Amino acid sequence: MMQKLLSSAEISSLMTNLQGNPGSPNSGKADVKLYAVSNQEPIDKFNFPYIDIINQRFANFFNTSLAVFLRNSTEVISTQVKKEKYSDFIDRFNEYASINVFSLKPLSGNGLVILEASLVSALVDNLFGGKGHFQTADHQIREFTQTEQRIIRKFLNLVFEAQKKSWDLIRKVDFELTRSETKTQFARIASPHEMVITNTFYIKIGEVCSQMHLCIPVIAFNPIHDLLQNHVPNVLEGDLPNNWTESLKQQIKSADLELTANLATIQSTLRQLKELQPGDLLEFEMPEQIHLSVDGLAIMECSFGQAKGKYALKIEKLLKNSLQAIQDSSHEPN
Repeated sequence: MMQKLLSSAEISSLMTNLQGNPGSPNSGKADVKLYAVSNQEPIDKFNFPYIDIINQRFANFFNTSLAVFLRNSTEVISTQVKKEKYSDFIDRFNEYASINVFSLKPLSGNGLVILEASLVSALVDNLFGGKGHFQTADHQIREFTQTEQRIIRKFLNLVFEAQKKSWDLIRKVDFELTRSETKTQFARIASPHEMVITNTFYIKIGEVCSQMHLCIPVIAFNPIHDLLQNHVPNVLEGDLPNNWTESLKQQIKSADLELTANLATIQSTLRQLKELQPGDLLEFEMPEQIHLSVDGLAIMECSFGQAKGKYALKIEKLLKNSLQAIQDSSHEPN
């Protein structure tokens, strides 16, 4: 056994190499990399194409529900998913924002939904009959009022419902609001160097465009890593008879819909309304473009006129985003 022990010279040589002596044989190799055992990042490169598909489905579902909620034309656009450090993501936001922490059951960890101040102002302004001209300055640091908080919570309910429907493609995930903050240091969901996936959604309400940001730690997706990379869509309609499915499609296409066109909106005061008498005239300017809506969702832009002795609407433009959202929702299984 004594013959198998290393000599003091051999031990000294090994220790010199481990300490990075410039004269050691491995010191000149540029391809030698250190591995941190404490790093929780998955070994495989984060490349889950189904995350982008889920976000696109969410944009369609959310656009439909938001347009009905606000009774205004809306557009939700999803950008490409990014993988970055949590510190790089959170440093992009000033202190005035609606920062909301949510849980992803049964997945582990929490996520963030951040609403920019301009988006909150647009929601409040729209729900109180404005046209988006009023905007709160981004540099103003203050707490949200109770009215703003109630509107934010209703908005988040729509977000989470759309997320649940979107994630049903992979598996059932329950999104639940945990708490809301206005300062990033009170809504920490990961360590500064931990990797997260982020996505920005551009939300247009009328003529106002703002942003909503989604942030989820990469480690939260470890339990469903294989599903996100090698997923077979969970489609139930393959188990149904083809003739029954086709018959259901035809019945849906023949369902009655009520098309609504708001020709004019007149602003008035309560005093003027009380003073109105039979025979009074209310003057207004006919708008050049009129939205044709189904259940509060604008699907076409039309012009107003006469045809064959009757009042008529001429379709000038199809609102493709709204029609696509209706089409996508009609294909969802109950």
